Amino acid sequence: MIELLKQTFNDWNEDKAPRLAAALAYYTAFSLAPLLVIAIAIAGLVFGEEAARGQIVGQIGGLVGPEGAE
Repeated sequence: MIELLKQTFNDWNEDKAPRLAAALAYYTAFSLAPLLVIAIAIAGLVFGEEAARGQIVGQIGGLVGPEGAE
């Protein structure tokens, strides 16, 4: 069992897993804003601009508060 853990840890380090995870998190964080813009545009076309804006402000308001959502 110990040998399996050692081999797993060595393989994990050889694959540079922490660096790959950091790169994935970095690019994910920067891709969210454009994705949100596209989602808002599509929702505005489908449901109407005011309805989409109201829903988005409501959802974001639940996360960051009403002042942050505006």
